[in-house]
Parts: sequence; structure tokens; C-alpha cells
Amino acid sequence: MSISKLLFCLGTLAVCSTAFADVTLQGIAGGDVVMTTINVTLPSVDFFYVTFDGGSSSLPAPAWLSATPTAGYTNLQIQILADPAKLQSGTFTGRAIINFPNQNTTSIQNVTFQVSNPPPALEISPGPVRLTATANMGTPVTASFPLFVRNTGGGGPQSFSAVISGPGDTSYLTVTPVLGTTSQTSPALTINASTKGTMKPGAYTNAQVTIRSGSLSQIVPVTFLVMPSPAFFTLSETGLYFTGQQNAAVSKTESLEILTGTDPVNWTATVNSTQDFVSLSSTNGTTSSAFPSKVTVGIKPNSLPPNGYSALVTVTPAAPGLSPVYFVVVYNVLSGPAPPDFQTAGLIFVTNQGVAPPSQNLFLLDSSTSPQSYTLGIGGNFADVPNLSGSVSGSAQLPVVIDPTGLMPGIYRGTVQANLPQLNSTRTADIALIVLPSGAKSNIFPQATGCTPTKLAVVGTGVAGGFSAPAGWPTPVQVRVVDDCANAVANANVVLSFSNGDPPLQMQLEDPATAAYSATWVASHTGSVTMIVRATAGTLSASTTTLGTVAQNAPVVLAAHGTLNNLYPQVGYPLAPGTIVAIYGSKLATTAASPGQVPLPASYQGSSVVVGGLAAPLYYVSDGQINAQLPVELQPNATYSVVASVNGSYSVPDTLTVTDATPGVAQFADGRLIAQHLNYTLVDETHPAKAGETLIMYLGGLGATTPAVPTGTAASLTQLTPVVNPVTVTVDGNPAAIVFAGLTPGAIGLYQIDFTIPNNAKPGNLNVVVTQNGTTANTTTIPIGL
Repeated sequence: MSISKLLFCLGTLAVCSTAFADVTLQGIAGGDVVMTTINVTLPSVDFFYVTFDGGSSSLPAPAWLSATPTAGYTNLQIQILADPAKLQSGTFTGRAIINFPNQNTTSIQNVTFQVSNPPPALEISPGPVRLTATANMGTPVTASFPLFVRNTGGGGPQSFSAVISGPGDTSYLTVTPVLGTTSQTSPALTINASTKGTMKPGAYTNAQVTIRSGSLSQIVPVTFLVMPSPAFFTLSETGLYFTGQQNAAVSKTESLEILTGTDPVNWTATVNSTQDFVSLSSTNGTTSSAFPSKVTVGIKPNSLPPNGYSALVTVTPAAPGLSPVYFVVVYNVLSGPAPPDFQTAGLIFVTNQGVAPPSQNLFLLDSSTSPQSYTLGIGGNFADVPNLSGSVSGSAQLPVVIDPTGLMPGIYRGTVQANLPQLNSTRTADIALIVLPSGAKSNIFPQATGCTPTKLAVVGTGVAGGFSAPAGWPTPVQVRVVDDCANAVANANVVLSFSNGDPPLQMQLEDPATAAYSATWVASHTGSVTMIVRATAGTLSASTTTLGTVAQNAPVVLAAHGTLNNLYPQVGYPLAPGTIVAIYGSKLATTAASPGQVPLPASYQGSSVVVGGLAAPLYYVSDGQINAQLPVELQPNATYSVVASVNGSYSVPDTLTVTDATPGVAQFADGRLIAQHLNYTLVDETHPAKAGETLIMYLGGLGATTPAVPTGTAASLTQLTPVVNPVTVTVDGNPAAIVFAGLTPGAIGLYQIDFTIPNNAKPGNLNVVVTQNGTTANTTTIPIGL
């Protein structure tokens, strides 16, 4: 919510007190901070600062009420924050007083804080958990994943327990602590995995972590991918977004890094688009773990009509065992002016006490056909921009000057807000100033000596405040994490979360030298949103918030972790080559249809899916779901990019993990096994199986076969095609003899197991359990008669 009040008092000696409209905030006892915004405006630029009281000047300031920034220069938007962390349910009042010392003027914001105390509610994020390590026989290799365990209901911090369970050996997994307390700001639990020096390459999914708090519980699925080598090849972002007015040059550029964990890898980049609008700074190069390649992406001059356009950039490594990765470029062409934006949305200054650091530049960029006027508001009392108004056509350079006079050692936060009256919008850049203690020496940033860190700061550099993110299109988010000694904190756990219900994201380290972290957000819930980045390193933690909106939009979207085994759907779990998968999302096809042809087509009615550079042939397409076959040629024990395309429009890539085998058994909705007698009649209560009888069951995800059957092709009708990895079947816990396990003759991607009911099977509905390569399929039941 934004409330604006124009403040003006006649006469230099006048004493005025005006008021903003009263505001009521609602919070949960022991819960998250809630906020609103107010626009502090004057006819001319002037300094202000914020103080607080309990509703009148005679009452002390309430501890729950604060603002950021607490000082600045008009015109500026500030956040009024109410923290219910230490409050019980009830109604609380306070005031934020905006003081204008140069005019002897104040303006008052009355705040009513209504705090409720609903039942506790557990939130575990981010998830699902994927841990990765390299197989090294004889030497344990470990990986860890910190989790936030938060109480989003009432009652404040809640105690919890964490228990590991699952079929088979789960000793490779541990959790610390096993007994803990929820925390709103820091990870409360760490999941650890170890190869123990004995685990072979594979994706291990036996273990899961159950977190219980009182009557509440949540299960956290865990995949531990043990890779044959430390090789990986990935991108810092999976999508970039540009906007501009028709026939206007797009001034902004975006950069991403090509990351690898191996020796130097040569790569090439190709652009796929029905329109030629993407420019790349380089289409080939060499990347390494020490010197990752950086590619700058921009928009070519064009005259495209107003619409949304997308291009897919494929980055292909020239190294065995590594697969192509993708990023999508979206270009939104507007009929009217596009809001100017900052090229970089955050700056970090480092200095010693009393020493002014060199100025740095912000660049306000415009991609419209006519100049856009702006004024600047400054948050904080240590930063300044010499020229606080102007117009931008293409690019406007805004030098930020720092005056640290009187500042003690520590971290100081400020903002530079561009007010854009022609578009009734704002964009806000983040400013951080680190004042080092006496005797500390700032070397080449980001290192300092003679200083012990006591605080962290998270500085947003990618998304400016006041942003508008269209739903379904990519929003690249970048932050830097530093401490109060100006060290780049490259070992932080950084999580990006959203107030609108979008799932949290784990941010990955993009550049250790500057502690730059990144993630690609694909927004789904429209309306106002607060983006929160929380960083934790050791005992230190910090956060930053950015306010904006998510606009209505309907592009091609893949659901996160939304490619699932069609017969045993488990979000976030690995898949085997050749598996029939259900791919979930939106706008995945223009109509619901099945091609009804063999071999399966790679594209149907304009829809297609690519996994790791290989086409996934299609069984069925619709708006919300595509059924496809994962390419048989995918190598197991690796992670791959997935992209959907519809008539030349591309989704933001998703990822999936591929392993040797992930069996899923065909079953009815009530859990009964879909099985046939050898005469192909259905096993049911009327026609039950008998002890000693051989039956046929159907499955997916059994992986490699001998011989291999090409992707999209039917298995032979004349030659059996058995699986490479043996399967076991138990009925009521007793082993069943396997007659055949392999592809169903004449079918595509469908497997069958011909098995014999044990002779000692009792009458009744008995459990049937299939296991392959250490992975257990969904448990089903089968009726056994006399």
C-alpha cells in the first residue's frame, strides 16, 4: 500500500504538523515483519528524518515499529515496518513522525497494528532437497543443504524433531539438529549426505526427512546424486527479460556466467527464434572453474510490433559427458513508453572512518522513443547525487557521492529512488556503505585486514525496487553478500522467498570473488509482492526486501520440478532414461490432442519438448500437461535442462535428474495393481490370482534394455527386450519368481514384468513391491483367491 501526502508550510518560521492517512497493519504473533510504504514528498528537495512514539509525544516509541530508511531527501518512498516477533495477540498503536528540520515541519503517520494468534503452521523451504557429491572410493565426500523451518502461524517459535526414514539403507543421510526450534530468519536444520567412500554413482532416493512439531508434520524428499566425476556444466541464470517501446533502442543489457567444475571447457552458443532480436557478446569461448565465461546479452535494433517474443539460447559444451544447457530471452515490446530502469540496482562502498570513498555511478536506462523525465529521492544521510532531476534518453549517468563524516564503523544502508512522473512509477537502487574500524585496511575490495566480522549485509544488484515482473516470464535476481569487514562472503546459504505464495528458491554462488549469488524467478501469483532474500553464514545472518508487482501474463510455463514419472509421480525425484513422463505447466499446447502415430513425433501441433539437447517424443499434448518419453540416450547420474516450445515461444528451462532406474507400477486409483492373467484378462476380485500363477504387470521407468530401443520407437514384436538392471518382486513380503522383465512388445516406453505368485501366498489383498537398482516402486495390492 502506498500513501502520499504533499507537505507544505508557508513562512520560514511556521511550525506545521500534517498527517498521512491512518494505516492499519495485520500480523501474526511471533511471525514475520509486515510493512506498508509512504511517499514523502515536497514541492522542492528537502532533508527529513523519521522518529517514533507510542501515539503521543509523551509515550515512548514502541519496539515493534520501525522504518527504512530513517532519513533522506524528498521525494522518497519509505517503508513502515511492524514486527510481531515478541508480541502477543492484541491491538497496538504507534506513530512515525516525519521531521523536516529545515522547515520546522512534521508529518505524522498513525499506525495501528492488529496482531492475531492463529494455530502454528510449518513452512519448510526451499525444497525438494537435491544433494550432489562425487564418487571417490575409499574417501567420503559430503554435501549439505540448510533448510528453513519456519512457523508461519501463531505462537512464536515452535520446537520440532527431524527423523530420517525410508526403505533400505539410509545411513548416508544425517540431519543436524534432530531436535530444534523454528526460526523466521535463519536455517533451523541442515541435511547432510556422505558417500562414505563406498557409494557408487547413482541417484539415491531411499531416505526422506520427516519434520514434526506438535500435531504438524511435513515430509521432505531427498535425492542424493552421486556423480562419477566432478564435471558439471550450467548457467548462472536460466532466463533474461527485456522490455522496450516499439521502434526504440533497448539500452539495458544483462550478463550471465557459464559455470563448470572441470578443467577448461570449450563451448558454443546458438540462438533459436522466429525473430532475429538477440545479440550475444560471444558465441563461443572457454570456461573454467577459476575463470568462468561471461556472456552479455542485449536486444538488436528492430521494428517488431507490440507483443511478447522469446528466443532460446543453447550453450553446448565440447566435452564428453556434458550436455547442452539453455537460457530463454524474453523481449516485451510495448506500444507506449517503457519505464526506465537501473542497469545495476545496487552499489557497495567501502571506506575508513572519516575518509570519503571514490564515487560510483548508477545508470538509469530508457528504452522509449522519447526522453523520460525523472527526479531523484535519496534514502540515508550519507549519500548524494549532485543532480537530482533531469531526463533520460538512452542512458543517464548518476554519480553517487558518499560523505561518511561522523559515521562509526559498521554497515549503513541507503537508496537512490528514480521518480518517473510521466509513467507514475518509481525505481529504487540499493546503496550499502561499509565503514571499517580504526586500524583496518581496505585492500582491493572485497577484502580487508585488521577487522573481525560481526554483521552481514545483503545488497540487491539485479532487481530495482518498484519492479513489475510479468507472470511466467523470467526475472533474474542477483545479490551480493558482504560482512562489515568488507569481505565477500562466498560461503553463505542464500534463499529467495516471496510474499505472494511463489515457492522459495535457493540462490547459487555465481562469482566467489564478489560473493554474487543469483536465481531465476518465474512469478506465478499476480499482484503486489515483497521479495525477501535471506543469507546466513555461520552465526551471522541478514536479509533484504524489495517491493514490486507481478503483472498478468499467460506465456508457456513449465512447473518447477514438474516432470514426473507418469505411473509414480513424485515431485523432485529422479527419472530413468526412456520413462513415460507427465510434464506439467501452462500454455503447453493450443489444444488437447494425441498424435496416434509410431514412431512418436518430436513435435505435434506446434508443441515440442527438449531434454539435454535431445527431443522428447510426444504421446499427448494439452494446455496443462504433456505426456512424453524421456530420451533413451540420456546418460544416467546427471542433471539435464528441460524446455518446452509452442509455436516458437519458449518456456524458462526447468531441470531434472536422470538415474539408472526409477520404477513406477501401473495401478488403479484405489492402489490395486493393474495385472493380467496369461490369457490377458484382468485380475480383479471376481477373477483373483492364485498361488503359483504367473501374471503380467505393467510399469514405467525401468531404464536401459538389451538391445536398446531408440527413443519414440516401439519394442520388437518378435524379439524380447529385457532390462539391464534386474528387478525383484515380493508378494506379501515373499519373493516372487521373475519370468521376464523388459519392454512390452509393440509398445513405446512401457515395460512389463511376468512374475509368479509365491506358492505360500495367503488368500486376501496382498501387497506387491517392486525394487530395481535399490529403488522401490509404489506399493500396490493384488487379490489372491483360494
